[in-house]
Amino acid sequence: MYQTFAHCGGRTKAHPVMLMCSRSSHTDRWHERRIRWNLLRAALLLVALALPATNDASARSASRIEVRQLADSVAPTFRIRGTRLGLVGGRTANGHTIVERDRFVALPCTCALSSLGGNEFQVRVTYGGRSAVVPVYDVGPWNTRDDYWNPPEQRFFSDLRQGWPQDHAAYYDGHNGGYAAKGRVRFPTAIDVADGVWWDDLGIVGDQADLEVTFLWMGRDPLEPTMAPTSEPTMVPTSEPTMVPTSEPTMVPTSEPTMAPTSEPTMAPTSEPTMVPTSEPTMVPT
Repeated sequence: MYQTFAHCGGRTKAHPVMLMCSRSSHTDRWHERRIRWNLLRAALLLVALALPATNDASARSASRIEVRQLADSVAPTFRIRGTRLGLVGGRTANGHTIVERDRFVALPCTCALSSLGGNEFQVRVTYGGRSAVVPVYDVGPWNTRDDYWNPPEQRFFSDLRQGWPQDHAAYYDGHNGGYAAKGRVRFPTAIDVADGVWWDDLGIVGDQADLEVTFLWMGRDPLEPTMAPTSEPTMVPTSEPTMVPTSEPTMVPTSEPTMAPTSEPTMAPTSEPTMVPTSEPTMVPT
């Protein structure tokens, strides 16, 4: 039996090989725990990698639902006070240079500003039966964070109802002591309209008017003609043309032409010529 030797307290003692077996079993258990731990880590890593994909799929599904609902809903329209912008030669918040009879509007929130030359945010402005669709290129007149077209739980001024601009509330109701972001509100206006839209498209006389404004990025344009959904043309199923089964042409059996049996020409039997016996000439005696 193999033995191991250890030096303990100045004396050498012999220990059976079972000590090595004990150490070996301890090492095996340690490796087993390490393997289990590595497997657990791998499983957790797989779960962690799967979660973003699941969340992304859920987000994509929710996004598709929102887009579908947005396409089915009608964009909100509010009646508000507006003013003619003017300011020809000036520069808008998105970098556009204002020209004579320009065509755009300004809204009092930076959250609804189109890019330079873009149409990401558009409104339909209606007055006296005339209407025009134009992009949002500037921010103003009185505020920079008044998204009054959103419901209270979403808009910046959550104490005001949807469609009631803060400058209107300041002027008519004394909201915020009658002040807006750009000072005391001297007259209510929640949209600035460029000259080309104001004069040419809407035909407004004067510099202030009550307008109906539709926020087109929030839904379908209510004045845009809609095509009634039509079902795709369906082909009436028709049975495939069937050939009326006809019996195969049958040949009427005809007897083979038979030659009427004719007897072979028979020569009428004729008796052989018989010589008529003649008596021999007799000499008459003289």
